[in-house]
Amino acid sequence: MRLAPHFLFLLFCSVGISVQAQTLADDWQKAQKSDPGLRAAQREDLIAQALQMQIDALWMPSLVFSGTVGATTRYSITRDAKFAAPGFSASGAKFETWNELAAMGQANIHWAKPLHDPKLKKRAEQLKLSADAVRLSEALARQKLLAGLIENTLAFTQVTERWRFAERQVAVMRKTFDEISKRQRLGDATLTDRSEAFERLQSARASLSGIEAAGRVHAEWVSDLTGRETRPRSLSPRLSSSLIQMDTMEAYLERMRRLHPQLQLFALERDIALAQAAQLIDGEKAMTVQAVASAQQDLVTSRDILPFGYQASSGFVGLQISIPLTTGGRMTAQEREWLARAELAQDNHQALVLALERGMRESWYAYWSAAERLPMLEQAMEAGQERLQQTQKAYRVGARTILELLGAETDQIEAQRKVFETRLSLLTYRTRLSAAMGALDDKDIERIDQFLR
Repeated sequence: MRLAPHFLFLLFCSVGISVQAQTLADDWQKAQKSDPGLRAAQREDLIAQALQMQIDALWMPSLVFSGTVGATTRYSITRDAKFAAPGFSASGAKFETWNELAAMGQANIHWAKPLHDPKLKKRAEQLKLSADAVRLSEALARQKLLAGLIENTLAFTQVTERWRFAERQVAVMRKTFDEISKRQRLGDATLTDRSEAFERLQSARASLSGIEAAGRVHAEWVSDLTGRETRPRSLSPRLSSSLIQMDTMEAYLERMRRLHPQLQLFALERDIALAQAAQLIDGEKAMTVQAVASAQQDLVTSRDILPFGYQASSGFVGLQISIPLTTGGRMTAQEREWLARAELAQDNHQALVLALERGMRESWYAYWSAAERLPMLEQAMEAGQERLQQTQKAYRVGARTILELLGAETDQIEAQRKVFETRLSLLTYRTRLSAAMGALDDKDIERIDQFLR
């Protein structure tokens, strides 16, 4: 399928002015509303709220009601009992009761409130860390979404400019080929000259295919998020390193270690695992104290040969102390599991720090390399323009061949392309530094909108 018509349509749309202006800030507002990944992360805030409610409920008293209704058979015997009552006493007395198919009912209310429980303290700590981890997921999703939006916007800008430069190259080469073909028919140019011009023309045409495909990919990525056609934007020619604020590498690395959401998430995963391990060992083995109160009512009735009825009530208020003696090794095994999870999270944290540091150094050095190259490339472009003008004058008086003119024209277009891509790379590498720090924000959006029109 040919992509060129659609791609050309996008380029022609970019001719429109302010009524169709598309800024990164507008795209970001639309992307935040339509991205399903970010919406899912935002809904996780409800999970964090539920975890906080669990923390608040840990130390609240509990109230339990239990009731039992059914049929029972009761038999009891007491031998050699001593019995005494006013005016009567006996030794070796025997008491025996027997009741079949009696109706029984039992009701019990139990109230308890933790007063001292190390396990609950560890549980509260773990829940708080889990809530913090859930909240970080939204920040992480937001950073990922914004980084992708910026990368694809800048990449689409680069691709559309490459298309324009390639189209200019093709136009120049087509004009040269037509001129050489005409001269070759008149005997004023060789077949070799015509073949060389044709080779250059076809090579330039072939390069357009890859540019079209790349442009379509980046444009559709942005369109999927914003719900509107992505329009190409042009880069301001005044963009230079002096207009972009930069800091030292050490400052960026320090901020990355402190602020990156994924690093914070790994640190929380480690702390959660350590809290769980402590809860299993320290909490399960610790003495607990509860304030307890209960009330119980028992009722047994029968309509057998002789009517029978039994009723008992009891109540209790006091303290309940529990001291675990052994868990059979189960807690030790689980502790090892969670300590291993903590070590895994720590290893993931260190691995990500190393990967982010490498990416930041690469972007930081690439930025300053582009900043140093840009003035040289601009001077080369100016020199190429002067060379082109001189070659055009010499060609008109027959002192230069048409292939030499073609070389000067294509070299000038290539020089302009290098200047453009170097300028754009200043924005790209600066944005990647913010992304590696996990600190992409409105300032990065404003910086890009300042230099893309």
